[in-house]
Amino acid sequence: MRGMAPVDYGVSKAAIAHMARIAGREVERLGSREAAMMELGRASSPFGRLASADEIAGQIGFLLSNMAALITGTVLVSDGGYSI
Repeated sequence: MRGMAPVDYGVSKAAIAHMARIAGREVERLGSREAAMMELGRASSPFGRLASADEIAGQIGFLLSNMAALITGTVLVSDGGYSI
C-alpha cells in the first residue's frame, strides 16, 4: 500500500514493545529494570529533523540513571513528535 510502512516493519516494532513489557515484569523480581528505545527516523517530524547521536545517548543515559528508577517495561520513543 502506498504511503504505509511494510507489515514486517510494524510487526518488528510491536514485538520490541511487547518484549520490553514482558522483560520488565521478568526482571523486576530481581530488582532490575528493563526498557527499550525506538528512534523512528522520520525527518517529517514536527521538529523537521532526526535525533542526533548525542540526543539518543542522553536518553539512554537517563534510562540508566537513578532518575529513571521507576521506569521499567516500557519503550522510550524518540521521534520528534511524529507519533502524536
